[in-house]
Amino acid sequence: MGILDLTTGAIASLPDDLADIEPLKQTTTQTIEVGYKGFLANKLAFTVDAYYTQKENFVGPLLLETPLVIAPNLGPDLTVALAAGIEANPTLAGALGAFGLSPAAVAGLVVALAEPDFPSAVGIVQPAENNPGPGTAPELMLSYRNFGKLSYAGVDVSFDYFHNDKLSFFGNFSWVSDGFFDNTELEEDNEDLALALNAPTQKGRLGAKYRSDSGLSANASVRFTEGFPIRSGPYVGDLPSYTMVDVGLSYDLNESVPGLTIGVGVNNALNEEHREFIGAPLLGRMAIGRLTYSF
Repeated sequence: MGILDLTTGAIASLPDDLADIEPLKQTTTQTIEVGYKGFLANKLAFTVDAYYTQKENFVGPLLLETPLVIAPNLGPDLTVALAAGIEANPTLAGALGAFGLSPAAVAGLVVALAEPDFPSAVGIVQPAENNPGPGTAPELMLSYRNFGKLSYAGVDVSFDYFHNDKLSFFGNFSWVSDGFFDNTELEEDNEDLALALNAPTQKGRLGAKYRSDSGLSANASVRFTEGFPIRSGPYVGDLPSYTMVDVGLSYDLNESVPGLTIGVGVNNALNEEHREFIGAPLLGRMAIGRLTYSF
């Protein structure tokens, strides 16, 4: 028997004795966090946070658990059976013999022609309670599993620098020590088991804001997201890194209509097409208009 690996699309062999899936256990999370928030010289506001997290019995993504019946020797077995069937038919064996063809040679030729279309699996194991009956497709069952232990650390930093009453700069950066855990890190014996946080280990943003006395404001920023692996049910793969530029413009109509502001923001102004998750559509430039009234 075997089971489909959603990561590679291949069917991996299973031991003869299938292991039961244990009921889910409560996930235990322990986190230690320290941070500092301050303001320097009436110009620089900044925040620094650092943390260490340890999880036990972490609930992983959906995994395919239905065993499949595989026949790794289907070709050779079919060749032997077909040759025996030809030999058992004297008329057919004699006709082929007139052309100098033996039953084994004919069987090997037929199997060689058909082998590229052989199925990877020849059956799906189903419990009697879940048998859909003849003429209907059986179901493949997905299930969650508890993993052993995992731990990771991270740092978050952000700042705002006020150059003067009109111009300011801002930025933030996040770092995580590990975003993918193999079976060794999870303390699991099965080498096929792996877990991803489905989030980047590094991402950051840097930008500036300007506000004029006339009520016109503008902002621009660059943000970077490092590529990361994704393991979430059928959504498996590696997401590439991407960098985008965002810009915005707004105007305060307070002199005409007190409390009214209009603005427009353009995310991904350079139209760098990217995906933010496996299976999600490509994203390009996106413009958002805003009309805000404060009272």
